[in-house]
Amino acid sequence: MCELVSIPFFVEGVSKGDLVSYSAGGAGEFEFDELLSVRGHSTLRIIFFDRSRIEELVRQLQEVGCSTESGRVQDLMSVDIPPGVEYRSVMTLIEAGLSSELWDYEESCLAQGHRM
Repeated sequence: MCELVSIPFFVEGVSKGDLVSYSAGGAGEFEFDELLSVRGHSTLRIIFFDRSRIEELVRQLQEVGCSTESGRVQDLMSVDIPPGVEYRSVMTLIEAGLSSELWDYEESCLAQGHRM
């Protein structure tokens, strides 16, 4: 059992802070087994079509209380939305870039408290 301390990129249905069980995979990696407990965070994944807009969106998300992480896949970013952050304020930022075709997104894990 462990608590997720970073924002998930490739596992759906879990978010930062959740307690999960896992097993050893190949090459020193771990595989998700089961969600044990949720902590109220939500996770979005954003794929950018215009790299020049990444820093601006990161700054805006931080201003409303979110954190972000980037990984091995270029142009892909995970967003952590803590329980105290109003989901509508995050979606206002996301929808602005979506309508301008700057990026697309998916709700990887949406906490009960963020469902609109």
